[in-house]
Amino acid sequence: MALGRLRKKQSELRLSLDGQLSDRHRLLLKTIKGHVEWLHITIADTIAQVVAAMKPYLTQWKLLQTIPGVNEISAAMLLTEIGNCHECIWQAVKEYAHGQAYALAITKVQEK
Repeated sequence: MALGRLRKKQSELRLSLDGQLSDRHRLLLKTIKGHVEWLHITIADTIAQVVAAMKPYLTQWKLLQTIPGVNEISAAMLLTEIGNCHECIWQAVKEYAHGQAYALAITKVQEK
């Protein structure tokens, strides 16, 4: 019936299952349940909008999701923060691109 720390409180749990809910508590529980359902719907709608917005960047978006711990929302946030920065990365790497692959480093690119 109970897991973890609640195992020690099984008698209290049984008593609570037999308890009575007042009308006020029923109303509060109904309100909370409705709010949780609304949150689930809102989150699902937001995720659908994010997925739709990522269609032009599908390759980059999917590639970011291969990083451990990066899901579809995290990948979208990273793309939003980074933007279309492939030119910046090329500028930072091109000075080392003449046979010195071992010298690659992350450098701050001066804005034009």
